[in-house]
Amino acid sequence: MEVKSEQRELGVLEKEFLLSKLNDNEKFIKIKKFLAEQGLLTEAELKISRAYQVMANIYSGVTVEVSLGEGYQIWYSKFDVLNTNEGYEQVIGVHVQNNLEKQYEVKDGVVKLSKELSVDEEVVEQDEVSAQDNCWPHGNWCGPGCSGPGAPVDALDKCCMYHDNCYAINGYSSCQCDYDLLDCTRGMSGWAANIVRTTFILAQIAGYCV
Repeated sequence: MEVKSEQRELGVLEKEFLLSKLNDNEKFIKIKKFLAEQGLLTEAELKISRAYQVMANIYSGVTVEVSLGEGYQIWYSKFDVLNTNEGYEQVIGVHVQNNLEKQYEVKDGVVKLSKELSVDEEVVEQDEVSAQDNCWPHGNWCGPGCSGPGAPVDALDKCCMYHDNCYAINGYSSCQCDYDLLDCTRGMSGWAANIVRTTFILAQIAGYCV
């Protein structure tokens, strides 16, 4: 079975409502408080920089990036796996400085450093490599219906291209192809890389791959 999905950007009022709900979320509160205690943000700096509703044939939910000022974000994703009682919620505090991305998550009730990643600035050096306008979340290869044919725009897009080629050889819903994609993107920084990983974690929760 092929995963089919569509997404739409949330409107201004939807973003305002979602931000008010996030301010009641326990993990969001803990991460925001942690960053505030480090002197990294003020309440006035909080705003949603991007937010999408994602609807697929195996899951649905929202994914959000909240800006806390230059170099600081909180990434929030919440999805329900359709026709099951399974769900997935992720809250990550992000600090980017000097080409280093630090990610913080709540574990055992405490905010802890979960990842420390080099910011990947690799871009394929071809004439003018540009992303397709309708590809979400990234590039020419990352996302349903985004199988090129343009060149990959960066290292993340290359991983997605390899994944698409793997599906072409082994068929859709190949677990090994999905595992290889997760491994390929494991050390990659950035919001789009996190969304790609989240998508295929959801597919595994749904029992999609075989």
